[in-house]
Amino acid sequence: MLACGVNYAYPVGHEEMFGTIAGNGLIVSEWPPGSRPTRLRFLIRNRVIAALTEGTVVVEAGHRSGALNTARHAAELSRTLMAVPGPVTSEQSAGCHRIIRDWNGACVTCASDVLELLSPLGTAVGKHPSVARPRDQLT
Repeated sequence: MLACGVNYAYPVGHEEMFGTIAGNGLIVSEWPPGSRPTRLRFLIRNRVIAALTEGTVVVEAGHRSGALNTARHAAELSRTLMAVPGPVTSEQSAGCHRIIRDWNGACVTCASDVLELLSPLGTAVGKHPSVARPRDQLT
């Protein structure tokens, strides 16, 4: 989902990747061709990203960030909201802690946590894979 027209590669350094995606998949934008990205368009785009998903995982987010903006839209749309906690002393973790504390977001720490939350009841793969240590096999 772009914050500009579909014929505008942004960031420019990813132009080759956009060509590959356009040739094999789909590039989506609600902006007319030729529209350049703006700060406001990124924030507007986030509501569509949240609407197109079953759940949103936020890994890092400051108090004011695009990721937190997307999470807010996901919460308003009653989508599953998840966050990866980080150090409480890190500014980049502040948004994740807010999601968990104030928005009833689920704390996730691995991919299987996400799969469990997004899978129909009773179909998720085991919650945490077993990690065997060499001494576990000792008699």
